[in-house]
Amino acid sequence: MFPGRMRGNRSYFSRIVRLPIIAGAIVGGWLALTVVPPWIMAYTPIVHAGAVITGVLRGIMVVYGLAIAMGVVGMAWLGLAVVRDRRRGQAARRVKLLALCISCLIGVGLTEGLARAFELWIRPLVPTANRTEAKVNPYPTNLAEGPPGGLRIVVLGESSAVGVPFEPRLSVGQILAWQLGKILPDRRVEAEILASPGAPLEGMHKQLYKLKRRPDVVLIYSGHNEFQARFAWSRDVNYYDDDVRPKPGPPPWVRVTRYSAVCRMALDAIEARKISIPPPPRVTRELIDRPCCSRAEYDEVLALFRRRLEGMVSYAETIGALPVLIIPPGNDGRFDPSRSTLSPSTPEAARKAFARDFLAVRTREGEDAAHAIAAYRALLERQPGFAEAHFRLAGLLERGGETAEANRHYQSARDLDGMPMRCPTAFQDIYREIAARHPDALLIDGPEVFRRLDPTGVLGDVQFHDAHHPTLRGHAALAQAVLDGLHAKKSLGWPQGTASPVITPAECQAHFGIDRAAWIACFEGSATFYNRTAYIRFDPSDRLFRRDRYRLAATRVKAGTPPAQAGVPGLDD
Repeated sequence: MFPGRMRGNRSYFSRIVRLPIIAGAIVGGWLALTVVPPWIMAYTPIVHAGAVITGVLRGIMVVYGLAIAMGVVGMAWLGLAVVRDRRRGQAARRVKLLALCISCLIGVGLTEGLARAFELWIRPLVPTANRTEAKVNPYPTNLAEGPPGGLRIVVLGESSAVGVPFEPRLSVGQILAWQLGKILPDRRVEAEILASPGAPLEGMHKQLYKLKRRPDVVLIYSGHNEFQARFAWSRDVNYYDDDVRPKPGPPPWVRVTRYSAVCRMALDAIEARKISIPPPPRVTRELIDRPCCSRAEYDEVLALFRRRLEGMVSYAETIGALPVLIIPPGNDGRFDPSRSTLSPSTPEAARKAFARDFLAVRTREGEDAAHAIAAYRALLERQPGFAEAHFRLAGLLERGGETAEANRHYQSARDLDGMPMRCPTAFQDIYREIAARHPDALLIDGPEVFRRLDPTGVLGDVQFHDAHHPTLRGHAALAQAVLDGLHAKKSLGWPQGTASPVITPAECQAHFGIDRAAWIACFEGSATFYNRTAYIRFDPSDRLFRRDRYRLAATRVKAGTPPAQAGVPGLDD
């Protein structure tokens, strides 16, 4: 009846329908660039792929911003022009251009909406910085019950919780399930390892959303990756008062782009490129360094860690599971700090003078230990926050038998590290705070457990293969502590009159099949860790020494030498 109008309506309708299709295509392409490359980059040898992807992402951000700006400005200008033409009785010559601008902005809105929806779904797996935590859906509570008589342990955390360097054969959760199976022979005990190497606590939220069956135990062992999973080894911030770079924060264009879900994804992907790229095999850092993040960023990460851990513990109790919290221990005594900083108010000339004085003491510390101890104490009076001085002083004190004071300085060196790779005391204290608010939770003080493994109380080679991955003895000790805690609380239906079993590393080795191949993988993995982290500090010599020691141990074991005789400390037959 009105063919012209019908054709016009169909044409108008088809244009509207095309908008979400175009927006979906844009988002799909965008996700291909922002989500896929982090995983590709981990396995591809292409040297320039990261730089190419980063350039493409930045170029698309520029085009995207220009499209928004042109849409807004064009809509305003053309809208006024169309109104003016109509008032003058002239033909609206710019209506099509106006419709194009409006369609462009609608497409941007749809793209933002889809990107935001994807962001809320994937966010726990994406490294983030300079961003407050988004509100997410509550954890599932309508979980199915397991088989009658079963006992299910869910393990959340990072690589240490996975069992590195003995995964997938052995971990704290697997040892725990093995021993509980002997204590409770009428129950089928299983450990589900949902922990993931390299994941911060944020990443474990995604795992909780995947739960389908109710666990009886939720074991959380996380805290070493809160910074290295967010900030690249090459990242630093304006820190000293006389830094010539602008200090107020990110440039205005970065602050504006953070309001866009699409641009946030791109910025996160760019940051992920940097995280995945190892440092070049040459010295790039200086003795007097800058931290990888600002104080505000550090405080934000700490606050989010508290909120997440509190939420996870509360959720475990809500579904009737026992929360088991393991405070992550770290290698305080044999892993030197990656970055050392002075007070922000220290001018450049004073920084150079302090570096000369420090290096002079370090060069001659082997000649007169007493003089070096006094000199390091004097340096720390000038700059109490210099991590490297704490570490060097601690080593001298330990060799002199003053282990209590040495431990305090080792811990200070770890906590003052400007590129934290071991769980700082502030994060460890959050475990203690939350356990105090949840008395039914079982708290395992990992650092204290590990101190008892060495007569000196120093956390070092006896307990760790690298910065934070436990030895076989360390994994067994943590599992032993959990069993002792369950026994003390009489949790999980612990039988009356049944003592807590005593776990030995030799039993673990035999039960889980830690054979020659597993030891070779352990040594090679530890060598890789030291090789990748050697050049993120000003002096890589100690980490390169440890790399070579593990490489030699792997070669010896391949040739038939028993692992305990391969030259690596902290092993048990």
